[in-house]
This record gives sequence, structure tokens and C-alpha cells, in this order.
Amino acid sequence: MPEPDSKRPQGNARASYHHGDLPRVLIANAIELLDERGVAGFSLREVARRAQVAVAAPSHHFGNVAGLFTAVATLGFERLASDFEDVLGRDTAPVERVIEVCESYVHHGRRHPGMASVMFRSDLLDPDDSALHEARHRSLQLLERAVRQALSEEATDEHVRRVAKVVWATMHGLVALRMEDGEALRVQVGFAAHAILVGSDVIGSPRRDLP
Repeated sequence: MPEPDSKRPQGNARASYHHGDLPRVLIANAIELLDERGVAGFSLREVARRAQVAVAAPSHHFGNVAGLFTAVATLGFERLASDFEDVLGRDTAPVERVIEVCESYVHHGRRHPGMASVMFRSDLLDPDDSALHEARHRSLQLLERAVRQALSEEATDEHVRRVAKVVWATMHGLVALRMEDGEALRVQVGFAAHAILVGSDVIGSPRRDLP
């Protein structure tokens, strides 16, 4: 789904929408509301109010809250994949690329904490949504590619997947904890990513004592 317009419609919103625009506007308002109030303060009624449309509009387009959350999460993973692709296209050292991928994830999570909070809440999402599965898989696949390039040639596919998941979980934790900002956060991100890679034998064979 294309990037939603973050600008709230002005005037008579119902008359100003073009065909196909309303779902994007509803997603944009859902992200805004999640960032402000989190899952606990979220309601379809408030999303509709902000979009200046009928209360039933979100349900008409997305079915229920889970449907709208799924659309939000899908967009989040699509944005991550786009950012990761941009990083992987740069002419930088492999370890630096992993760090830059991590920085892009943390930037995304800090900019839209509400969106980030629902992306990994399987209990809130439609488990059968193919677009969500594809976007999530694509973003993880790109992270694994970055990790693969930073690890030794002897690293197995399973080892790469494990390291990538640890990297992702660590960055998600830094976003959730909100312990630091600005340059201090950037330093922490780089330190954490580098420590994980070094601990995973960047310049040697992968550990053999893993379960």
C-alpha cells in the first residue's frame, strides 16, 4: 500500500477525498493516534473523527481494529524494508552497514513509537494477512543479508538468522526503553550492534556450542 498522506484533510473531508484516498488517510490518522496514546488509548471512533468521516468508515475499509492495525504494521515493515535497501546499496564496510541498518530501525521506532508498538504484537494483528507476512519477511531478509555480509564465510544460514534476530531484538529494546536520545543513542546503537557481531565471531568461525 502506498505511503499515506500525513496531512490531515481540511474543510469538507468527505467531499474532498478522491477514490482510494480514504484508506491512506485513515492509516495516517491511526499512526498519529497510536503515537500519541498508544494501543490503550486507540479507538476507531477517534480515527474517524480525526479524518472527519463517518464513524463506520474505518470498519468499512478495514473490518475492525485488527484490520487497521495490520495495515499500520504492514506499512511499518514496508518502510523498514525500503530503509534497509537504501543502506545495503551504500558503499560502506559490512559492519558499518549493519550499524546503519540498526540506526534506521531505531530512527523509525523513535519517530513512530505507536506504529512500532503494534508491528510485533501478533495478538493485535490479522495472522492470515499475506501483505503483512510479505513485508515482515522482506525486512528481516534484508537485515539477514546485512548480517551475512558482516559475518565470516563459515557462518551457517541458521547462525546468520539467529544473529539477525538478536540484533533486531536489541534495537527494538533500545527503542522501547527510551533511555537515551541524540548522539548518545547513536553511540549506544553502534556499540550494541558491534558487540553482537563481535560476539558472533565476525572474523572467525561461528560458535559451535550453541544449542
